[in-house]
Amino acid sequence: MDCSTAINMSGMDCSTAITYLASLVTVVGVALAALAFAEWGRLAKLRKELKQFRDDLTRRHHTMQKAMQRVIASYGIDDPVSA
Repeated sequence: MDCSTAINMSGMDCSTAITYLASLVTVVGVALAALAFAEWGRLAKLRKELKQFRDDLTRRHHTMQKAMQRVIASYGIDDPVSA
């Protein structure tokens, strides 16, 4: 069954069917591009949040290490980690 036979059964000619198909492919392509752009934006936001989390974790770890050193120093005992 060629294009003209299949299209003529539905009442369209070949050029109209090809135009509709091209329009459908264009709409789907634009929708996928918009979805990809939205996901890229979300990914950028997630990377920024992850960097902030890492920086906060590093800062907290440093603060906790300083506090542990103060406690060890206040008891006047040797540091078990360095012993």
